[in-house]
Order: sequence, then structure tokens, then C-alpha cells
Amino acid sequence: KKKDVKKKLLNKPLKKVIIEIVADQLEIKESDLDINIPLFESGLDSVHSLEIREALESLLDVQLSVSLIYDYNTIDRLSNYLESLIEKNKNSSSENILEKEEDLKEAELLEMLKKEID
Repeated sequence: KKKDVKKKLLNKPLKKVIIEIVADQLEIKESDLDINIPLFESGLDSVHSLEIREALESLLDVQLSVSLIYDYNTIDRLSNYLESLIEKNKNSSSENILEKEEDLKEAELLEMLKKEID
């Protein structure tokens, strides 16, 4: 069943998939999202950002940085980045086609979470 969901979502434009995931996490209508407003201004919190990252990792079969939503903080920036990542992976001739982003050190992650809480 998980593969069916993945196939259904990946037959849509990536930006539309991201909108669906974010709207689901925020429990709002897709039409209420502005793709150019920072996600944290739309009500996203650190737990939501981790769940969105995990959903995208699962859908795209790629490991993404824990700071993904902080680095690409709007739906538009996020989709543009992921589209370029997918394109880069398609063009990659290496054995490991999955892009592995460097995870933040634990201290950096705690610092980012602390800033969000404050």
C-alpha cells in the first residue's frame, strides 16, 4: 500500500506533493498555503518540519539534511531545491544514486531548536 501512495504522489508535480504534505501537517486547506511565505510563519514547528522531511525522504528515496526546512523555508524554495536534487541524481553516473546530505552536528540542531523555542 505504501508503494501505491508513493506512486500516486509522484505522478503529481513535486510542488503539489509538498503542498499536500505541508497542509496535512498543519491541518489546513491546501488553498490556505502561500508558497512564498516561510513555513514557520504559516504555523509549522520543529516537529512538523521533521515529519515533512521524513515524508519527503520516504517518497523520494533520498536522505535529506535535518535542517532542510530551515534552509529552504518556503514551499517554492523547497520544491526548487528538491527538483534540482532529483535532476542531479538522474544525471549521476555513480553507483550510489542517492544524494547523502551531511547531517548537522547535534549541537547545531539543538541551537536551531532553542532559537525556535525562544
